[in-house]
Amino acid sequence: MIPTYDSCRMYNLTEEELTSWPPQAMDFTNRSQISCSSWEYNRTIFTNTIINQYGIVCDNKYLSQVAQSTYMFGVLIGCVLSGHLADRVGRKPVMLWSVILMLVVGVATSFAPEVISFVILRFITAMAAAALYTTAFVVDMVFIQLLSTVMEAVGGHHRPIIGLAYQYPFSIGFMSLAGISWFARDWKHLELAISVPVSVFLLYYWFLPESPRWLYSKKRDAEAKAILDKARKKNKLPPKESSASITPTVHDVDQEDAMKEQHYTILHLFKGPRLRYRTINLFWNWFVNSFVYYGLALNSGNLGGDIFINVFIGGVYTNEWPVVTLAMIGKFGISASFAIIYVFSAEIYPTVVRNIGVGSSSMCARIGSIIAPWVAQLEKDLSLQKEHVFIFKGEYTHEFVPIVVFGASSLIAGLLALFLPETKGQRIPETLEDAERVAKKFVLSFNFVTTQ
Repeated sequence: MIPTYDSCRMYNLTEEELTSWPPQAMDFTNRSQISCSSWEYNRTIFTNTIINQYGIVCDNKYLSQVAQSTYMFGVLIGCVLSGHLADRVGRKPVMLWSVILMLVVGVATSFAPEVISFVILRFITAMAAAALYTTAFVVDMVFIQLLSTVMEAVGGHHRPIIGLAYQYPFSIGFMSLAGISWFARDWKHLELAISVPVSVFLLYYWFLPESPRWLYSKKRDAEAKAILDKARKKNKLPPKESSASITPTVHDVDQEDAMKEQHYTILHLFKGPRLRYRTINLFWNWFVNSFVYYGLALNSGNLGGDIFINVFIGGVYTNEWPVVTLAMIGKFGISASFAIIYVFSAEIYPTVVRNIGVGSSSMCARIGSIIAPWVAQLEKDLSLQKEHVFIFKGEYTHEFVPIVVFGASSLIAGLLALFLPETKGQRIPETLEDAERVAKKFVLSFNFVTTQ
């Protein structure tokens, strides 16, 4: 009987049987099997990976998904903690310590002695990266809002463009990873290559000003006005126009503080029927955006063709061209959607619960990214028989499963998005009552929009 080949188990043969030839002549019908104690890895693409470094195969294979999900969980925790810390100590200190933490922990990760320390260090890196990203985003959006009042230069129709521009470096960084990994074929070198350049952002502490809104909320009026005056001079705005504009700008903070004193919570997102429906709709869309975005990214290596090309074009078409082409079109679409939903959500939620709404939506996105690695792995998991035997030619028989899950989720989210209100050219709602008064618009064709 010809033996069945398995990557994780082997037949319990004696030394004499191991040296016999041909092996097909032996009867394997009643042979017992034992687990392999060592493995030979394919090093044609990467010379060293965390898979062979820590033996993340067979019974330990699940650790790969654990590491990826733990990283995404770190992003979730980082988003939550950074908001509270930034409100307490300021945006600049949080950004500075996030950069330092990313640099130190990122370098330390490349020297992690075993998988547990690797996972813990990646978790810390994720928290720091999320804190840096979210805090920088808040600072940028605050300056956009303030300077639009001071200079009257950025109207409402420019708001989405500026908000989306913040997403460009994210995609550029994603695509750059393909080029960096082409030269750094050892995961340790790759980790160092993406960690050491973070040190450049240490300079931001001396060039990036503190958020004027935060300064004013802490009664540091002089510092806030000095920053706005500096911005006025750089943009060549006459002092007379500036002095009249700065005062209402900073006093907007008082109005926001007064609204905060009403102690709005996440429950207020579900208070009115329209806001409740839109909140649930946005929660699902945020979940799907992150779920599909990271799911397709993690599935790049299973598409066939060159993994470097797949990853590169995944940031923005081989015998495998139909699958790769469609997957990359999907990646293009979900990337665009992910960029838009940040601005779109901020324009739908009223001012009094905007931070709560966007923050809660972001948490839903993090849940999607935590689940994504496990769905992306379904392809290989379903290629195993009950006896944990790999069928070589059937290893990719179920490659459609993750794509179908991602595609179906996106389709549902897209259909639901049609029932969200159009925000282009519309005034942003300030109160819960304003949000309820926003007409419900949904697109039925490319030619007309109905309103209810």
